[in-house]
Amino acid sequence: RANRRLERGNVFNSGLNGSFTFKEGFKIVWGEIASASDDLESFIFTSPFKEKCYGVFINPQLADERYSSYVATNITANSFDIDRDDNAGNATINYLAIGK
Repeated sequence: RANRRLERGNVFNSGLNGSFTFKEGFKIVWGEIASASDDLESFIFTSPFKEKCYGVFINPQLADERYSSYVATNITANSFDIDRDDNAGNATINYLAIGK
């Protein structure tokens, strides 16, 4: 069957900004952020990690290849930074983060 029941103890918060926490503690957090600066910007996770964020995957919502190289840096359990490196204008960015 395509639909399976979640095991007891897992926590799921759906929506544009959401998270899924497995009962063992592993967590996935996703969201959409608006970047208005071409300088270093900090973004706070919609649902922080208890211990550590292992990585953040970035997907800019732009069709222009010059915007495809954003990198998340200074990753903590609560936040991450992005420097758009002088890409002018505002940008909407989706992220997916994993951790515990």
